[in-house]
Amino acid sequence: DYGVTLHALTDEIDQGEILGEAVLEIGDDDTALTLNAKCFEAGMTSFAILLDAIEQGTLEPKPQPAGEHKFFGKADRPAAAATIDFAQPTDEIVRLVHALSFGDGYANPLGLPKVRTKAGAYSALRVEAEETNATAPAGTVLSVTAESALIATADGAVRIGTFVDTAGDVAPPDTILSEGDTLPALSLEDADRL
Repeated sequence: DYGVTLHALTDEIDQGEILGEAVLEIGDDDTALTLNAKCFEAGMTSFAILLDAIEQGTLEPKPQPAGEHKFFGKADRPAAAATIDFAQPTDEIVRLVHALSFGDGYANPLGLPKVRTKAGAYSALRVEAEETNATAPAGTVLSVTAESALIATADGAVRIGTFVDTAGDVAPPDTILSEGDTLPALSLEDADRL
């Protein structure tokens, strides 16, 4: 679940009494953009409810839940500079790409999901899970066209539809990958360095 919380400001981060909240379900197709839109709408609705409660004198603040709180700061970034590890399960890869999809025309303050190839690193902007009977090792290019590449994962495959080079230009998948290629695995040392 995901959500928005309106709370009183205190000297400590996220410690003020809760004045309103809304819980949102994260759908399989949600991205950072769609979740931001859902949160914006829920925040506006929650704020209207909060104002009504203040005006009617019915506001009942409640304490923050006990336990450890996690703060995600502006400098926090995805592991390995968001490089896709095809040894991961398909749903983890899709979630990473969706989490970093802020929408066309919107700045991405965290980083773009990347694929390492023999030709260099490319951002992967459109990724979908795909059923396959292939038993190839994770990171194997199962098929490739000018529009997309199907790449084996730990438990299936993902179809990547848009590759972008470091200059921001779209690179047709069949110009950087060939069927049967094995994408370089990310070592622990490389992941830590990134």
